[in-house]
Amino acid sequence: MKFKLISILLIASLIASTLPVGTYAVAAPSTGEDIVLELDTKLDVEGFIENMNKEIEDIYGIDSSSIKFEVSTKFGTAKIYQVYLIKGNAEEFLGYTFAYGNPFGDKKTIETKRGKKTVYRYLGKALKSTSDPNDGFTNIEFPYDAYSGWTFPDLLPGSGYHSTFIEYPWLGSEDKVGKRLDSSINFAFYSNKTATGKLKQQIVTGLVLVHPEMVSKNLGPDGRVPAEDIKKLEQIPWEKYVHIYQPPTYSSWGMGCIWHKDKSDGQIWYKTI
Repeated sequence: MKFKLISILLIASLIASTLPVGTYAVAAPSTGEDIVLELDTKLDVEGFIENMNKEIEDIYGIDSSSIKFEVSTKFGTAKIYQVYLIKGNAEEFLGYTFAYGNPFGDKKTIETKRGKKTVYRYLGKALKSTSDPNDGFTNIEFPYDAYSGWTFPDLLPGSGYHSTFIEYPWLGSEDKVGKRLDSSINFAFYSNKTATGKLKQQIVTGLVLVHPEMVSKNLGPDGRVPAEDIKKLEQIPWEKYVHIYQPPTYSSWGMGCIWHKDKSDGQIWYKTI
């Protein structure tokens, strides 16, 4: 099994949560777009995971002694999902994502361009998820509840916005974000300069392609992000903020979480990208 392109889309499904009571999504996909997941029951899971591990070493220089994805964990067997972006009548296959075990959490019925379906807040668990019930693999298809119009640079310290990124949320995570997190994947990537640089570029590229409205408030008539706003996104020290669940490779796109804290009331919000 071989895939031609790295799945650069660390899709900003932008799931957010007020803690400690439940989770809430904060942003919708761009107008006229649907992100749709389809469980792939025919793909060779063992072969897929084997390729994933090889690609992590090839792309990032991180070998299996540091990070090795498994076919199964204590949470269950890996389930692989096809990811599609639907714009109007056009449908584009973006790649794959996978999670361990079954979807869980609260559920909702959504209407997509493919029809109605029931979706859960979490696809399952990530490789290094803890037993904390809130430490799940966020479902990018789950409907969003609210969005206040911020862009990612707004969340940087000193921006003047009312909410700010939480640095290194995986360190002292229960105090910072109200849930237990495992930091081992973060350590493997962020202690490797080459891996960090490549991962940061993937984050920027994915956000510009999928959620330009969360990158810039000055989009062109064609939805294009101005170059100066892309530069602002590139300057964000993502390695301080992104808790990695799954890195992007030729076989799979990546996913991680970022948290921020409201200065006025202390509420903690998180979003997956």
